Amino acid sequence: MKERGVWLPLSLAVLSALAYLFTLTTRERQLLGDLETIKILYASADLPERMRLEERFVQVRSIPRRYAPPDAFEVRAPSDMRMVSGLVTRVRVPKGGALVQSALTSYSPGSGLSVKVPPGYRAAVLPVERDLAALMKPGDRVDVVVTFEAMMAQGGRQKVTATILQNLLVLSVGKDLGAAAGKADGGGEDKSAAFSQTETVSVAVNPFEFQYLALAGETGRLGISLRAPGDIEIHPIQMASLAKLFGS
Repeated sequence: MKERGVWLPLSLAVLSALAYLFTLTTRERQLLGDLETIKILYASADLPERMRLEERFVQVRSIPRRYAPPDAFEVRAPSDMRMVSGLVTRVRVPKGGALVQSALTSYSPGSGLSVKVPPGYRAAVLPVERDLAALMKPGDRVDVVVTFEAMMAQGGRQKVTATILQNLLVLSVGKDLGAAAGKADGGGEDKSAAFSQTETVSVAVNPFEFQYLALAGETGRLGISLRAPGDIEIHPIQMASLAKLFGS
Protein backbone atom coordinates (compact mmCIF):
# COMPACT_ATOMS: atom_id res chain seq x y z
CA MET A 1 0.00 0.00 0.00
CA LYS A 2 2.83 2.33 0.84
CA GLU A 3 4.47 1.73 -2.58
CA ARG A 4 1.14 2.44 -4.34
CA GLY A 5 0.88 5.69 -2.44
CA VAL A 6 4.33 6.71 -3.69
CA TRP A 7 3.86 5.67 -7.34
CA LEU A 8 0.53 7.42 -7.86
CA PRO A 9 1.79 10.97 -7.16
CA LEU A 10 4.96 10.20 -9.10
CA SER A 11 2.95 9.03 -12.14
CA LEU A 12 0.76 12.11 -12.00
CA ALA A 13 3.86 14.30 -11.84
CA VAL A 14 5.38 12.58 -14.87
CA LEU A 15 2.13 12.92 -16.84
CA SER A 16 1.90 16.59 -15.92
CA ALA A 17 5.50 17.15 -17.00
CA LEU A 18 4.87 15.39 -20.32
CA ALA A 19 1.71 17.43 -20.92
CA TYR A 20 3.58 20.64 -20.16
CA LEU A 21 6.44 19.62 -22.43
CA PHE A 22 3.98 18.83 -25.26
CA THR A 23 2.24 22.17 -24.80
CA LEU A 24 5.57 24.00 -24.74
CA THR A 25 6.80 22.20 -27.87
CA THR A 26 3.54 22.92 -29.73
CA ARG A 27 3.69 26.58 -28.77
CA GLU A 28 7.34 26.74 -29.82
CA ARG A 29 6.49 25.28 -33.22
CA GLN A 30 3.67 27.78 -33.57
CA LEU A 31 5.95 30.70 -32.73
CA LEU A 32 8.59 29.45 -35.15
CA GLY A 33 5.91 29.12 -37.83
CA ASP A 34 4.82 32.69 -37.19
CA LEU A 35 8.40 33.88 -37.62
CA GLU A 36 9.08 31.84 -40.78
CA THR A 37 9.38 34.05 -43.87
CA ILE A 38 9.02 33.27 -47.55
CA LYS A 39 9.83 35.24 -50.68
CA ILE A 40 6.94 36.11 -52.99
CA LEU A 41 6.51 38.21 -56.12
CA TYR A 42 5.18 41.77 -55.99
CA ALA A 43 4.34 44.33 -58.67
CA SER A 44 7.08 46.94 -59.05
CA ALA A 45 4.70 49.30 -60.89
CA ASP A 46 0.98 49.79 -61.41
CA LEU A 47 -0.17 46.97 -63.68
CA PRO A 48 -3.37 47.69 -65.62
CA GLU A 49 -5.84 45.01 -66.62
CA ARG A 50 -4.82 42.85 -69.62
CA MET A 51 -1.15 43.76 -69.40
CA ARG A 52 1.45 41.21 -70.47
CA LEU A 53 4.05 40.85 -67.72
CA GLU A 54 7.80 41.12 -68.05
CA GLU A 55 10.43 40.53 -65.39
CA ARG A 56 11.08 44.28 -65.08
CA PHE A 57 7.56 44.73 -63.67
CA VAL A 58 8.19 42.24 -60.85
CA GLN A 59 10.15 42.35 -57.60
CA VAL A 60 10.76 39.93 -54.73
CA ARG A 61 9.91 40.61 -51.09
CA SER A 62 10.14 38.58 -47.91
CA ILE A 63 6.99 38.20 -45.84
CA PRO A 64 5.93 36.03 -42.88
CA ARG A 65 4.40 32.87 -44.26
CA ARG A 66 1.23 33.33 -42.24
CA TYR A 67 0.53 36.63 -44.05
CA ALA A 68 1.26 35.37 -47.59
CA PRO A 69 -1.76 34.91 -49.88
CA PRO A 70 -2.48 31.21 -50.41
CA ASP A 71 -2.01 31.49 -54.19
CA ALA A 72 1.05 33.73 -54.15
CA PHE A 73 4.05 32.94 -56.36
CA GLU A 74 6.75 31.69 -53.96
CA VAL A 75 10.35 32.31 -55.02
CA ARG A 76 12.84 29.63 -54.05
CA ALA A 77 15.48 30.33 -56.73
CA PRO A 78 16.41 33.37 -58.87
CA SER A 79 15.00 31.63 -61.94
CA ASP A 80 11.55 31.61 -60.31
CA MET A 81 11.27 35.29 -61.25
CA ARG A 82 10.35 34.03 -64.72
CA MET A 83 7.25 32.23 -63.44
CA VAL A 84 5.01 35.16 -64.33
CA SER A 85 6.83 36.34 -67.45
CA GLY A 86 4.39 36.33 -70.35
CA LEU A 87 1.29 36.01 -68.19
CA VAL A 88 -1.50 38.57 -68.52
CA THR A 89 -3.22 40.43 -65.69
CA ARG A 90 -6.93 39.67 -65.26
CA VAL A 91 -7.42 42.73 -63.07
CA ARG A 92 -5.47 45.84 -62.13
CA VAL A 93 -2.61 45.15 -59.71
CA PRO A 94 -1.38 48.27 -57.86
CA LYS A 95 2.29 48.96 -57.28
CA GLY A 96 3.45 46.97 -54.25
CA GLY A 97 0.57 44.51 -54.55
CA ALA A 98 1.29 40.80 -54.31
CA LEU A 99 1.05 38.86 -57.56
CA VAL A 100 -1.35 35.97 -57.10
CA GLN A 101 -2.38 33.22 -59.48
CA SER A 102 -6.04 34.25 -59.42
CA ALA A 103 -5.12 37.71 -60.78
CA LEU A 104 -3.12 36.38 -63.74
CA THR A 105 -3.97 34.24 -66.74
CA SER A 106 -2.08 32.58 -69.56
CA TYR A 107 -1.38 34.60 -72.66
CA SER A 108 -3.95 33.60 -75.29
CA PRO A 109 -5.88 35.04 -78.26
CA GLY A 110 -8.66 35.76 -75.78
CA SER A 111 -6.34 38.31 -74.15
CA GLY A 112 -6.51 40.41 -77.31
CA LEU A 113 -3.83 41.89 -79.55
CA SER A 114 -3.09 44.87 -77.29
CA VAL A 115 -1.00 42.73 -74.92
CA LYS A 116 1.56 42.27 -77.71
CA VAL A 117 1.93 45.94 -78.66
CA PRO A 118 5.32 47.30 -77.45
CA PRO A 119 5.18 50.43 -75.24
CA GLY A 120 4.92 53.59 -77.33
CA TYR A 121 3.76 51.72 -80.43
CA ARG A 122 0.44 50.97 -82.11
CA ALA A 123 -0.88 47.92 -83.95
CA ALA A 124 -1.75 48.51 -87.60
CA VAL A 125 -3.56 45.93 -89.73
CA LEU A 126 -2.51 45.29 -93.34
CA PRO A 127 -4.00 43.05 -96.04
CA VAL A 128 -1.66 40.34 -97.34
CA GLU A 129 -2.03 37.67 -100.02
CA ARG A 130 -3.02 34.40 -98.36
CA ASP A 131 -0.11 32.47 -99.89
CA LEU A 132 2.38 34.88 -98.35
CA ALA A 133 0.52 35.05 -95.03
CA ALA A 134 0.65 31.26 -94.78
CA LEU A 135 4.45 31.48 -94.76
CA MET A 136 4.68 34.32 -92.24
CA LYS A 137 4.92 34.06 -88.46
CA PRO A 138 4.49 36.56 -85.62
CA GLY A 139 7.92 37.97 -84.86
CA ASP A 140 8.92 38.28 -88.52
CA ARG A 141 10.03 41.63 -89.96
CA VAL A 142 8.55 43.25 -93.06
CA ASP A 143 8.81 46.32 -95.27
CA VAL A 144 5.74 48.18 -96.58
CA VAL A 145 5.41 49.64 -100.08
CA VAL A 146 2.67 51.67 -101.74
CA THR A 147 1.84 51.76 -105.46
CA PHE A 148 0.09 54.89 -106.69
CA GLU A 149 -0.15 57.33 -109.59
CA ALA A 150 2.33 60.19 -109.26
CA MET A 151 2.71 63.42 -111.22
CA MET A 152 6.08 63.17 -112.94
CA ALA A 153 8.54 66.07 -113.26
CA GLN A 154 8.44 65.91 -117.05
CA GLY A 155 4.66 66.05 -117.02
CA GLY A 156 1.99 63.40 -117.05
CA ARG A 157 1.02 60.84 -114.46
CA GLN A 158 2.65 57.48 -113.99
CA LYS A 159 2.32 54.59 -111.59
CA VAL A 160 5.20 54.29 -109.13
CA THR A 161 6.02 52.10 -106.17
CA ALA A 162 7.74 53.52 -103.08
CA THR A 163 8.99 51.84 -99.92
CA ILE A 164 7.51 53.89 -97.09
CA LEU A 165 8.27 51.83 -93.97
CA GLN A 166 11.00 49.33 -93.20
CA ASN A 167 11.74 46.71 -90.55
CA LEU A 168 8.28 46.52 -88.98
CA LEU A 169 7.62 43.84 -86.38
CA VAL A 170 4.78 41.44 -87.22
CA LEU A 171 2.54 41.06 -84.16
CA SER A 172 0.01 38.62 -85.58
CA VAL A 173 -0.92 36.77 -88.74
CA GLY A 174 -4.67 36.39 -88.94
CA LYS A 175 -5.67 35.14 -85.49
CA ASP A 176 -2.24 33.65 -84.81
CA LEU A 177 -0.56 35.69 -82.08
CA GLY A 178 2.48 33.47 -81.80
CA ALA A 179 3.62 30.14 -80.41
CA ALA A 180 3.01 31.25 -76.81
CA ALA A 181 -0.63 31.95 -77.53
CA GLY A 182 -1.64 29.58 -80.29
CA LYS A 183 -4.67 30.33 -82.40
CA ALA A 184 -8.20 31.16 -81.43
CA ASP A 185 -10.86 28.44 -81.53
CA GLY A 186 -8.35 25.69 -80.89
CA GLY A 187 -6.03 26.71 -83.72
CA GLY A 188 -8.53 26.05 -86.48
CA GLU A 189 -8.65 28.01 -89.70
CA ASP A 190 -10.90 31.03 -89.85
CA LYS A 191 -13.81 29.77 -91.95
CA SER A 192 -15.06 33.28 -92.65
CA ALA A 193 -11.86 33.94 -94.61
CA ALA A 194 -11.83 30.62 -96.45
CA PHE A 195 -13.04 32.16 -99.75
CA SER A 196 -10.94 35.29 -99.49
CA GLN A 197 -7.71 35.76 -101.43
CA THR A 198 -6.26 37.94 -98.70
CA GLU A 199 -5.35 37.58 -95.04
CA THR A 200 -4.54 40.28 -92.51
CA VAL A 201 -1.38 40.81 -90.52
CA SER A 202 -0.81 43.33 -87.76
CA VAL A 203 2.46 45.21 -87.43
CA ALA A 204 3.89 47.47 -84.73
CA VAL A 205 4.30 51.11 -85.76
CA ASN A 206 4.87 54.31 -83.86
CA PRO A 207 2.17 57.03 -84.08
CA PHE A 208 4.14 58.96 -86.72
CA GLU A 209 4.51 55.85 -88.91
CA PHE A 210 0.84 55.01 -88.50
CA GLN A 211 -0.19 58.37 -89.97
CA TYR A 212 1.86 57.77 -93.10
CA LEU A 213 0.59 54.21 -93.33
CA ALA A 214 -3.01 55.43 -93.20
CA LEU A 215 -2.26 58.14 -95.77
CA ALA A 216 -0.60 55.65 -98.11
CA GLY A 217 -3.57 53.30 -97.80
CA GLU A 218 -5.88 56.07 -98.99
CA THR A 219 -3.51 57.07 -101.81
CA GLY A 220 -2.71 53.73 -103.41
CA ARG A 221 -2.34 49.99 -102.95
CA LEU A 222 -0.23 48.70 -100.07
CA GLY A 223 2.06 45.70 -100.24
CA ILE A 224 4.57 44.08 -97.91
CA SER A 225 7.80 42.16 -98.37
CA LEU A 226 9.19 39.65 -95.88
CA ARG A 227 12.68 40.08 -94.45
CA ALA A 228 15.20 37.39 -93.57
CA PRO A 229 15.64 36.57 -89.86
CA GLY A 230 18.07 39.00 -88.24
CA ASP A 231 17.88 41.53 -91.07
CA ILE A 232 16.98 44.80 -89.34
CA GLU A 233 18.98 47.32 -91.36
CA ILE A 234 17.24 50.33 -92.90
CA HIS A 235 18.51 51.86 -96.15
CA PRO A 236 17.21 54.58 -98.50
CA ILE A 237 15.38 52.90 -101.40
CA GLN A 238 14.80 54.75 -104.64
CA MET A 239 11.23 54.92 -105.86
CA ALA A 240 10.50 52.53 -108.75
CA SER A 241 8.69 53.48 -111.96
CA LEU A 242 8.16 51.93 -115.39
CA ALA A 243 10.14 54.79 -116.94
CA LYS A 244 13.19 53.87 -114.84
CA LEU A 245 12.66 50.16 -115.52
CA PHE A 246 12.76 50.62 -119.30
CA GLY A 247 15.27 53.46 -119.25
CA SER A 248 12.97 56.02 -120.79
